[in-house]
Amino acid sequence: GQYIDYFKGLVQEQYLNKFNMAFDEVLAYAPFNFPPHSQLGKVHGESTLGNLISDSYIYTVKAIEGEDYEPIRAAVVPKGTIRSSFVRGNITVADVFNVSSLGVGPDKVSGYPLISVYLTGKELKTAAEVDASITPIMDVAQLYISGLNYTFNPNRLIFNKVTDVYLVGEDGLREEIEDNKLYRVVAGLYSAQMLSVVGDKSFGLMSIVPKDKEGNPIENFDDHVIMVDGHEVKEWWALAYYLKSFDKIDGLPQIPDYYAQPQGRKVVDNSKNIITLLKNPNKIALMFYGLVLVLIVIIVFVIRAIRRKRRKGKSKYIL
Repeated sequence: GQYIDYFKGLVQEQYLNKFNMAFDEVLAYAPFNFPPHSQLGKVHGESTLGNLISDSYIYTVKAIEGEDYEPIRAAVVPKGTIRSSFVRGNITVADVFNVSSLGVGPDKVSGYPLISVYLTGKELKTAAEVDASITPIMDVAQLYISGLNYTFNPNRLIFNKVTDVYLVGEDGLREEIEDNKLYRVVAGLYSAQMLSVVGDKSFGLMSIVPKDKEGNPIENFDDHVIMVDGHEVKEWWALAYYLKSFDKIDGLPQIPDYYAQPQGRKVVDNSKNIITLLKNPNKIALMFYGLVLVLIVIIVFVIRAIRRKRRKGKSKYIL
């Protein structure tokens, strides 16, 4: 117990004091269990914990930017950056840190910071396709996104699994995506860097290039870290800030029931109907189908040529 208290004191003095938070400080109450961390990502689909974390990024950045806030259209949280979960009961600062504790920021302080980038509408659609197509190969890449809803069919051709994708405004209404428009996106530093390497994972077929407000590709992500009161807005701090904002019951903020079940942000359509599997092909699918068609034509041509040759051979033999 003495050693635990000693290390708690160290963490408090050398780390948490920077954020004006205490180790055992109770931030909120969870009236239900979130799925355990061991189950996270086992099923390819929506995550209530992923929803909570991604929503926290948008809420917190909007709150700290105040009048200077520029709408965030999507916040991205990969499965690989979520390190723990919440159970029913009081949630402390330590619990929140355990959930989003990955990495070190440019400030050399533990915890990845949030960064602000811009993606085109086409790249937002690609992000949904990355989740749908890359996750079965690499489960840590599964994405939980606030502000971007989509439906995908796991039975469709790889890199062409998403059948519907759209933005959701603050009013909760559907908004169609404009391919060439720039949209503000917030993610952890690691997550934003990871998104930019999807070209490698998709064999160059898909591309996401995080940009600045003017649309120039970002060369140094550190320049786009979101700051508040002289310190980086860490992923865990954004989550803590959001938890403290909930309506109080008996003097303690309580996580709303909204986070007890999925909200239709990521819908899995398992239909094996041939029309469903082939409709709305993207460029990658069209290339693939075109290649298959060419191969079929070549095979048919070769078979016919062989048959002709055999017929000629037989007619010579008869003569």
